[in-house]
Amino acid sequence: MSIPVFILRAFWITPQVMLRFLPVLIAYVMISVGLFFTTDNPWVIGLILFMLGTLGYAFLVVQGLRAALQALKLTSAPTASGLLRSSGRMLFVFFLLQLLMLLLFGGILLALFYYVIFPAIDPALVDYLHLLVEIETSSPGTLGPEGALQQAEQVQAMLDAQTSTGIMLLNFSMYLLLGFVMALFGVPMAAVAANAVQYSPNHDLIYGLGRYMPHQVLLYMLLVALPSALFGHLPMEMLLTMAEPNLATLATLGGVVLLYGLFAMCLPWSGMALAYGQVREKVKRERQAEVRPEIDYEAARADLRSLRQTRTSERSGTTMYDPNAVRRDMPPADG
Repeated sequence: MSIPVFILRAFWITPQVMLRFLPVLIAYVMISVGLFFTTDNPWVIGLILFMLGTLGYAFLVVQGLRAALQALKLTSAPTASGLLRSSGRMLFVFFLLQLLMLLLFGGILLALFYYVIFPAIDPALVDYLHLLVEIETSSPGTLGPEGALQQAEQVQAMLDAQTSTGIMLLNFSMYLLLGFVMALFGVPMAAVAANAVQYSPNHDLIYGLGRYMPHQVLLYMLLVALPSALFGHLPMEMLLTMAEPNLATLATLGGVVLLYGLFAMCLPWSGMALAYGQVREKVKRERQAEVRPEIDYEAARADLRSLRQTRTSERSGTTMYDPNAVRRDMPPADG
């Protein structure tokens, strides 16, 4: 499948994925809010946050991938044990590997930009980063109101003076790294989500690893990362520029932001499920070819023999030579 067709198909099925995933997301939010209001114990609240941010998020991802698989008719109804098993594998295998890869390669990228690219573009960028680190690491009480205001004005002056090319390159590199990490495990994550059924296909954890990476990376960069980078600041600027924002305007703006956030969340899942479907079809064809070759050599020989006989019989005044005819016409030899 070509990249444009892949992107268009993923974009086309994403509204169906959103409709299938929305009830699960609403139930997740309602359960989360209900758990928070049941207790005032900070330790219990911390445990709830930990469970919702780890196993709960893994469950959401499994359900989102299953919504994409169901939109493509690649799976059946799941079981509770299958969902729990797939969520555990998603959390302790794929999420952990992705986190380690992001920390490792993200640190390498930051070091490369800090020591090589930023000094080559604008030396003031290094001073800007130094100041940001100093502000983040210093407590507000040690600076005082005047010191905090002075540092804020200094950062704003540096932002106005320095070029934004280095920051844009850094953001693009981080988005690209995130896209590559997600695309690398895209098909295996969809395969693990497809295992959560009664008659599981029993895909392993490396099923289709790295397949359709360019397709998924371009899908994420063009339809998720680029719009977020270009237009992500518009809702906040609209709120700040409104003189008297009314309830209808706020509701409309909030609805648009939530709708785009849900779309941006479901679109990569659609790409993963679509790539999984392509890999599964290819594996199915390969297995069928092993059992029954695509070229039937016996039938091909029979067709060739029939074609030769037809051409020979159509020739005028010629007969087809049969080496066994002489033997059949000879009388049997005496004992």
